[in-house]
Amino acid sequence: MGKEFDIINMIKENFNKDIELDSKLSKDFDNFNKTICFELTDVQKIYHFKITNKKASEVKEGKPPTYDIYLKSTFENFIAILTGKLNPAVAVLSKQIIIRGDIRDISKLQKIISKHTDDVNKFLKI
Repeated sequence: MGKEFDIINMIKENFNKDIELDSKLSKDFDNFNKTICFELTDVQKIYHFKITNKKASEVKEGKPPTYDIYLKSTFENFIAILTGKLNPAVAVLSKQIIIRGDIRDISKLQKIISKHTDDVNKFLKI
């Protein structure tokens, strides 16, 4: 499917692994049943997955009928955030990325995503 799909799938896999291995983190996701949508504008791709009962489902292409967290960005800016080269707060304030959803939910996901900068760099061979 492409590099974009692989990166979104890596986020999903890391979520599942982290929840399984970290009981404190797992507790943060009690009653967290959300659909997360990623729109990557420069490559014209939209992906989503659901988190239900502390388990992220298969990544699917296309916009879901409803979503709880929405991220819109170029793939380049998305990668810059994932690799630590672009501060997420700066990206939001400068409108390089648009994020919609409950700030508490977004913060929870950010905890997991930020733990895996090295994984993304290795995948991209940066």
